Amino acid sequence: LFPGHPHAARSQFFGLLDRLMVMVSSQGDPTAAQQMLTLRDPVLDKTEAGREIKALQDKIRGVIEAIPPTATREDVLDALLAAWEGDDGHDVVASAAMSLGPALDYQFLLALSNRLEQTTDAEARAKLEELRTLVTEMQEQQRQSVQAATAQVQEVLQAVLEAPDAAEALRQYADAIDETFLGLLASNIDRAEKNNATAAARRLREIYDAALDILQERMP
Repeated sequence: LFPGHPHAARSQFFGLLDRLMVMVSSQGDPTAAQQMLTLRDPVLDKTEAGREIKALQDKIRGVIEAIPPTATREDVLDALLAAWEGDDGHDVVASAAMSLGPALDYQFLLALSNRLEQTTDAEARAKLEELRTLVTEMQEQQRQSVQAATAQVQEVLQAVLEAPDAAEALRQYADAIDETFLGLLASNIDRAEKNNATAAARRLREIYDAALDILQERMP
């Protein structure tokens, strides 16, 4: 696989394959996702890069599974710092942090800052500071992603509202109908009802019901 290319290129192949699996699964195509999984697993076992990636994934899974739902933010911090001490520590912690997103909130950053204030060891402080940077950058990326998704959904809703046939327009934008779109519609309905805009609320509710029907039709 990838003759003449460096190890990094083979790693990129597995990363691309994983992203494609997530994409086709989210589009409601379990057959294509299973075909990719059937391709991926044997290649992971038969290539050096694949075996290394599989070992890294096992470490990441181990870190996540070792953190119980009842864990405090201090417990999560301890688990991440412990994982950082092992082989591939930075990569393991970075990937685990993505899966632990909801737990790495303001309270987590507060616990991390308190730990940093109490730590005098230079090496330990460096890891804490790097972890803080990693988490804050991850939060910023998530915030920007949410903003971009919201802006796109607002554009779709505006196009549907301006269309002569809202139901037909919804069909054209079927790929954009998801929980975010329904949530935006619901908030607009609530705002219209509070402002006693009865006609607007009724039209928005009709669009909401039609969007919900389309979403249900597209479910596997």
